[in-house]
Amino acid sequence: MRTTAAIRLYPVPEGADIATALTGEPCVAPAPQEVQGESVAILPGTQGLLTVSESETGDPVQLHLVAPG
Repeated sequence: MRTTAAIRLYPVPEGADIATALTGEPCVAPAPQEVQGESVAILPGTQGLLTVSESETGDPVQLHLVAPG
């Protein structure tokens, strides 16, 4: 789940549904400053997250890496 300030990752145990997972505690990472941050992709292992943003003015798409600290 993405908000303007954070990316929240909810683990989904095998056999569980998403509604149940959203009742648990998320792992929270800061979200980069993006005008229209719309997507998040999880990289394999502990490499981090990728976020993509676009703007309504036609600026190029921006790609950001959120790496673990």
